Amino acid sequence: MTETSSPLWLSHHHPEHHERCVRVGHALLCRRCVVLYPTTVVVTLAMTVAGALTGPLASLAVVLFAAPFLVDWVAEHAGTIIYSPKRQIAVTVPAGIAGGIALGAHLERTLDPWVSVPVAACAAVALVSALSSTLPADAGQSVGELARGSTTGSNASERPDPVTVNGSSVAHVQGNSNVANESSARNAVTERFERDEAIREQRLRALLADYEDSAHSGRKSREQGERRQETIHL
Repeated sequence: MTETSSPLWLSHHHPEHHERCVRVGHALLCRRCVVLYPTTVVVTLAMTVAGALTGPLASLAVVLFAAPFLVDWVAEHAGTIIYSPKRQIAVTVPAGIAGGIALGAHLERTLDPWVSVPVAACAAVALVSALSSTLPADAGQSVGELARGSTTGSNASERPDPVTVNGSSVAHVQGNSNVANESSARNAVTERFERDEAIREQRLRALLADYEDSAHSGRKSREQGERRQETIHL
């Protein structure tokens, strides 16, 4: 099985972003997800056994542990830093801790506002950052090259070559070629931008779906626990 046909198991990346994945057998796993989910589960179990953090302390812990992840996310989508697997893992581990604290508090008290509000705020910042993301670096470079090519073409048109071939000016032919190249470059940049926007939208949908699944699982676990307690009391 080739890399492009690998099943999407804990992965929502297209082939051009497979460097963000790790391979397990024939499956590709999103590097961020494969660190985030296990960390969240382990911390949630620890909170269940030792006692979940609640109140302002839980809110502060969620914000502090999620902050590195959020800063890295915003900076990468803003184009100020490039992707780094090691940095991604380093900021994802505390994010998983924040998720485990939030989920543990949620199991203790459904939708505890002390944790649900900061989690929602972090999700909103990440969503806005992704939606307002700038062009990728290579696309931005293409735009710069396009602008320089356009200026060069304009200067060339101001100094036409007097040589003619079959009655047609060589400078005129070169000018037409420059226009065609500029149009092709614009189309390539536009297609790249649209493809990247579609990829970002898919990532956001996957993140929102994962959060909803976690919340649903938490509610279900809490309901089962309450039913067991009622059975024991009876």
